[in-house]
Amino acid sequence: MLETHFKREMWYCVLQPNHSISWQQCRRVVIALAVLSMLIAGFWALQGAWLILPFAGIEVALVYVLLRRVCARVHRQEVLEVDEAAIRLSWGREQPEGVWEGARRNTQLVCWRPVHAWSPPRLQLRCAGRTQSLARECNKEDCEALIAHWQALALPITYVGETRIRPYSGFDNEE
Repeated sequence: MLETHFKREMWYCVLQPNHSISWQQCRRVVIALAVLSMLIAGFWALQGAWLILPFAGIEVALVYVLLRRVCARVHRQEVLEVDEAAIRLSWGREQPEGVWEGARRNTQLVCWRPVHAWSPPRLQLRCAGRTQSLARECNKEDCEALIAHWQALALPITYVGETRIRPYSGFDNEE
């Protein structure tokens, strides 16, 4: 998801991966799976197959850990700020975990073209030999919109590589 706006001579861009579920909803899913798994495991434990109980607990714990990691990853955001003198990129979940800063006149966007036409390009900010990845978790449309905004600000872009695999049109050709 790409959100841009101008505020007092500064251009802001907030980049977030698309996410359709919140952490509260993920917790509800884990609780529902835990209840269902424990009911089934309890039934089999009462039938004498008590060895199922620890594996049901491990299964629920694994689902919890993996969903928590996924939710943490998709709720990460990057904030790109461009003013007259500098370009600043900060990233994190609830507060900035890291910051990259470069002079506006020396910073360029490096766009590594994807191998496949359906994949998003890999974007990097480069200034004085330092590089920082940008929009790593964003989809193709968001990356293309970011490139268009970057061009609208008249900032330099370097394209690297080429897209070698084109989508097959299949039956969409009209004769």
